[in-house]
Amino acid sequence: MLLMLGFAALPVRINATIPVHTPLFATLEVDNNAVIVIAYRLGREINRKPIACGELNEYFLSPLKRGNLAGCEARVLFSPEIDKIALVTLLSGKPAS
Repeated sequence: MLLMLGFAALPVRINATIPVHTPLFATLEVDNNAVIVIAYRLGREINRKPIACGELNEYFLSPLKRGNLAGCEARVLFSPEIDKIALVTLLSGKPAS
């Protein structure tokens, strides 16, 4: 029950944080079912994209795993403890090769 309550709050927080027409991406590590449910509840498309290919100020849903940001500088905007999926925005673009 707690898992569902935390998960239900995620789309509400996303809509309160980023404008509806701003693209939202999910990293490849986020579960497909979670992406489908969140996209449905948001009423918006969520595309898949490796965070290493992200650009400055793009928004990503990403699991809270150490090392998941692939060398990109990012800020966690929020992360429900229950869901383990964070909304992050990139503070820098693609990492230098």
